[in-house]
Amino acid sequence: MKQSAIHCLASTLVLVLTTASAQLLDSHWLADTFGGWVLHFHIRLLSEAWGQPDVLTVALFLLAFIVSGMVLWWPRRWSQGLALRLSRGRTLALADLHRVGGVVAAGLLLVSVITGVMLLYPGVAVTAVNALTGATSPVAVTPVSIPPAAGAVPMTLYALLQRTESALPGEMVTRIVVPSDPGPWVVRKRPLGDDHPNGLGFVRLDPWTGAVLSVVPWQQASPGVAPFAWVYPLHIGELGGVAHKVVLKAVGLSPGFLLIAGTWLWWRKRKAVLLAQTLSAPMRVASR
Repeated sequence: MKQSAIHCLASTLVLVLTTASAQLLDSHWLADTFGGWVLHFHIRLLSEAWGQPDVLTVALFLLAFIVSGMVLWWPRRWSQGLALRLSRGRTLALADLHRVGGVVAAGLLLVSVITGVMLLYPGVAVTAVNALTGATSPVAVTPVSIPPAAGAVPMTLYALLQRTESALPGEMVTRIVVPSDPGPWVVRKRPLGDDHPNGLGFVRLDPWTGAVLSVVPWQQASPGVAPFAWVYPLHIGELGGVAHKVVLKAVGLSPGFLLIAGTWLWWRKRKAVLLAQTLSAPMRVASR
């Protein structure tokens, strides 16, 4: 059973425990792994302080490229807009691949941008959807700080996990959120049938007494939280199996192809314009 103690990406500790007794089998800091480094770069650009707004800026630039590309592509006749003339020379073939490939990738890139921004600012997304639907989160309000009594000793991890099993039986523990200040621990659980890789079941516990402060099964998630059951799997390619992952990887590489192809086509056109200007210069001089 894999569990993660999460506060921020830079201080994520991954624990591998036995299911029966919560015996520690392995532990490592996520930032010490290559996958963790890539994840930190993808979500925070390796900066906890400025990573979120920087990633949002990149997403907005990508959105601007998608919209401007669609405006430039928009055809008078759809048959022309989707035509591929691959046998009429390299430049024309590359131009058609750039145009048609960009249109096909645009919709999928737009999905990635929207879901990525929702995951980047989940609190804003949840609050907005709940406000639009008039719903409120079923999560009970818990104390910001839970100071321990004099001489109190925190419960063992195994004892706390037993309490979560009583609260949400039969669900796999995926994450444990430990606050930096004395406060409730949040245990995240995933039941069978939940498409979200990390699950949407939450149990909040007092780490000193083991008291269950709130329980939110995934079936009772608010309208703002419920979409994340498919938003996150859709963003990371977990909904459609191997085919979804392959498509997602191709879409992820498409901006690089479009940038290289577009730059090459622009340079070819630029060279042609400069050559035409150079050839016409002597003619203009001779006609004077």
